[in-house]
Amino acid sequence: MADDGYANHEAVAKILPSGTKVFALPPLPPQGKADAWLEKSAGVFSEAFETAMNWHEKRIQALQKLPGEALEKIWWPFTQHATVEPDTVTVIDGRYGEDFEIYDQEKGRDGAIDLRFDGAASWWTQGVSAELQQELNSAAANAAGRYGHVMFPENVHQPSMDATNALLEGPGKGWGSRVFYSDNGSTATEVGLKMAFRKYYVDAGLVSKDGHQRAKDLINDGSCHLPQLRIIALDGSYHGDTLGAMDMQSPSVFTGPMQTPWYQPRGLFLQPPSLAIRNGEWTVALPPHGLLNDGEDRLFHDGKDLESNTTWKSKADAFDIGKRLDSPLANEYRQAVDKALERAEQDAKAGHMGPVGALMMEPVLHGAGGMVLIDPLFQNILMKVCRERKIPIVLDEVFAGIWRLGTEGAWEIIGEKPDISCYAKLLTGGLMPMSATVATADVFDVFYGPGKAQGLLHGHSYTAYPIGCAVASKALSLYKDPAKNPNLIVDASSKGDTPTAYLRELWDESKLKEISNKSSVRRVFGQGCVLAVELEVEGEGGYSSNAAKEVVLRLRPHSVQARPLGNVVYLMCAPTTPKATCDRLLNVLAEELSE
Repeated sequence: MADDGYANHEAVAKILPSGTKVFALPPLPPQGKADAWLEKSAGVFSEAFETAMNWHEKRIQALQKLPGEALEKIWWPFTQHATVEPDTVTVIDGRYGEDFEIYDQEKGRDGAIDLRFDGAASWWTQGVSAELQQELNSAAANAAGRYGHVMFPENVHQPSMDATNALLEGPGKGWGSRVFYSDNGSTATEVGLKMAFRKYYVDAGLVSKDGHQRAKDLINDGSCHLPQLRIIALDGSYHGDTLGAMDMQSPSVFTGPMQTPWYQPRGLFLQPPSLAIRNGEWTVALPPHGLLNDGEDRLFHDGKDLESNTTWKSKADAFDIGKRLDSPLANEYRQAVDKALERAEQDAKAGHMGPVGALMMEPVLHGAGGMVLIDPLFQNILMKVCRERKIPIVLDEVFAGIWRLGTEGAWEIIGEKPDISCYAKLLTGGLMPMSATVATADVFDVFYGPGKAQGLLHGHSYTAYPIGCAVASKALSLYKDPAKNPNLIVDASSKGDTPTAYLRELWDESKLKEISNKSSVRRVFGQGCVLAVELEVEGEGGYSSNAAKEVVLRLRPHSVQARPLGNVVYLMCAPTTPKATCDRLLNVLAEELSE
């Protein structure tokens, strides 16, 4: 900076991080006197250049050390360290929009930075492009400067109210009445289960509907001699890594004694029918051994009308729930679900199992369970039957919700509203950790009364922290702003009080069908922001398979950083990603898949 005799460079240096050098140049010369000025300033320029080169060299040295230091000191999640070598550790030097800035020593020069598309959306969290990222950063900085952190019970601040209204007017529209904040998706699902079980106890007459009596019961006898409840869930679903969330999942590699020694499966786990493009057609794959995997009550067991009810030429037909509700397959689903729940009721009456107190499921798409698209017709009927039987419905929209699958709430695809739903990941655009559990007024009412013991005794230190809430409200507004989101389509002619909004189709259906015909591909689908391809392997595949790893590595020269999920290759964009970017990703993946 220019030194006009006021020593401003010294004042600036005092407020910059320690070690940052500020160089003072003589005042700029009049026109025609530049040579003398440059000669006088040469020493300053040389020192500045030398300082910059030294800083760059130290930076490169630090980046080069990171893989070795990480292998010695860091314990990565979902990683077998015995299989990790220093040259396989990815060094991320920054992020710009949807791209990682990756230090790549193989580029042939020191300090080379390779921009790679974040194909896993950093574990399914990322929501905005580079331009909109700055708005989230500004919201976070403003809240940090104004509020820092403040505790939440019986307090309120503007960011918390803004985020609450955005959730109730967004994914909770038409059903949500209350928002409970927590720290991550796993916690959000456990909170949702607590809400649902209390609702079941009250609806079943096991706990008084009267608020005063209910409070007395809970104070006098915290257990109230209530039965231990279990849930209805879908095999392959995943609701988080904490102990309570693990018990909501069927046995898997995640829940075995090597991983979760306290695991107790507390559910009636149904085998769901899945939907994908197979050999050029949208096809439902029915569970071969029935919903309960016991060989009984198999769907279309006689083969009659099977193909005509389980294949479609277009995605629009496969997802037309209104039309499909009148199909024979819908009737098969209802009969099978009714039989499964009747058997569960008989087991409860006989004392073999606890009553079913809630339905807990990921709507439409199982994420960690292998990127499996569940037939939305099946989930529609399952929700209907549970509602008829007064079983509270909890949806785990941590991954699927908030535009990830093309609609603001994933429940919109199913066509049924939940009692409770859980949100995280896209809630803050991928910038801050936070989650929310949205509930109906009826659910909130069963916790309302004169005694504290009757309330929902759950929370954590950073509940509804202002920074997270400010970023959440900003992210939710950006997604649904037609001026900011190029993929948003608003159907003002739709029925109801508010127009229907959804994302344009981001993955070309004809290209997906082309991929599905490759001999190396078992199934493929594109839904909202998610593209997934399951590879053909010997056996069942699954999370323990390494089949997709080679394909993922072949994507890197195309500037795509993906992460395999067993024998599934998936790519994920943000709700705001330009369609042209999705076309490039799809073409690159098709190119690298073997015939």
